[in-house]
Amino acid sequence: MTVVVLFRSPTPKPKEDEYHKVVLRENGMKPFSIPVLSFQFDNQQQLVQKLREPYHFRGMVLTSQRAVEAMERCVNDLISREVWKNTLRNDWQDKAIFVVGQATAKAALDKLGLESTGHEAGSAEALVPVILHSVRQGHDPLLFPCGNLRRETIPTEMEKAGIPLDSVQVYRTCADLNIEQSLEDLIKEKIFLGNGFFTQQLQINEDRFLLGMLSISQGVPSYAVFFSPSGVNFTAEIVSSFTKWWSKVELVAIGKTTEQAMKNKQWTVMAVADQPNPQALAQCIVKSMQCSDTAKGEEK
Repeated sequence: MTVVVLFRSPTPKPKEDEYHKVVLRENGMKPFSIPVLSFQFDNQQQLVQKLREPYHFRGMVLTSQRAVEAMERCVNDLISREVWKNTLRNDWQDKAIFVVGQATAKAALDKLGLESTGHEAGSAEALVPVILHSVRQGHDPLLFPCGNLRRETIPTEMEKAGIPLDSVQVYRTCADLNIEQSLEDLIKEKIFLGNGFFTQQLQINEDRFLLGMLSISQGVPSYAVFFSPSGVNFTAEIVSSFTKWWSKVELVAIGKTTEQAMKNKQWTVMAVADQPNPQALAQCIVKSMQCSDTAKGEEK
């Protein structure tokens, strides 16, 4: 069975994580997740003030589930669900709510009750024309709750179009402190022991060169999937320390931006999911597997 390691941010709801896993399993893969990011929320009072004044804005741009989570925290802790549900939500829903990706759209609906536009856009670049089609030049800004690692695509394009953007940093992205241990434990326990390769627990201080050789001899794991540039940057040094495994694993990117971050590390990217959703990920891995099988067949 093809083993897929997902290097990703932690999901607020385990079911969402299972969603990826179920889709991959349906396609004959055995997935494992390793959280690589953690988040700290900032400027809650500033965000609350803006959420209380929807009449100052003509809409909102949400490019991540974490931005939605920051808003939800403000609603729960500083505004109240009742006030949000009875007044503010309706006021904001009368505005244009733009999102990147299906996951962000679902989070906005589930956590805030906000329907949105742009879920088919898998990146900030793809969302820009959606915004420009709906919004014209004017004085009232779009509210843009974002993280410390935000890209400048949307601010730059809005400035070019004469559309004001009110950006508020509402969270910071940090490296998960347990990436290294999680990967080591996964290779030792989940993959080896879980497949019956060993009858007793390997020692934690086992040589990584040996771990890599053992993983290759068993043919697992086959794919490593990266979901964001920050995930790439936070894990690059760690994954490369598992020398033999890392030299053989096939690398998959979620989106062009993540692909570029991987290429900047001189990594060879075998497949790219064009949308940040489970189906697109499964499809691109299956296609990569088929291409690999075809190439092997031609070599024989």
